Amino acid sequence: MITNLNSLTQVGTQNDWESIGVGRENSLAIKYNKTLWISGYNLYGMLGDGTTIQKNVFTQVGTATNWKFAFTGEYHTIGINMDDSMLAWGQNFYGELGNGSTTTSLVPITITCPALNNEEYQILNSFQIYPNPVTTILNINSNENEIEEISVIDLMGKVMLKQKNNFNQINVQNLASGIYFLSVTSSGKTTIQKFIKE
Repeated sequence: MITNLNSLTQVGTQNDWESIGVGRENSLAIKYNKTLWISGYNLYGMLGDGTTIQKNVFTQVGTATNWKFAFTGEYHTIGINMDDSMLAWGQNFYGELGNGSTTTSLVPITITCPALNNEEYQILNSFQIYPNPVTTILNINSNENEIEEISVIDLMGKVMLKQKNNFNQINVQNLASGIYFLSVTSSGKTTIQKFIKE
């Protein structure tokens, strides 16, 4: 039987918990011995125990004793080991595990991030923006000779500003405070950088 509690209540009698995390429908904790424990909803395997069975008590994830950090999302979990390797498990319908697939995983899988090749690195560093955060004028310092267009896009993907003539700066004074993306198109390639409007 599951009981809702309206006051702080100790979970069990153990006193060796180092850190905790709370998701929408599950909770996790790392002990001082670096083991990872998790409980709650498990339809998509976000508990990482190889099943989809809900657990109403904290259950250890595997046998590893090298967990440094873990975070639970809505239906997936991500953790970092002491060697800074990253693992993820749970729902992966939209690629949220970051492993290049959309296959759900019921157990932790190691995530590898490919290194950028030289061309990709140059594209990412083809322009700089400043100041960031910005209040009025966002300056653009570009390494590209022929910028075709710059756009400001909000978090919902809506184009808020578009400019085709002045590529050195853009006036963002009338934008509401928040996070935006500056999109720069040059030689048919588009590069995006995030900025904050104060």
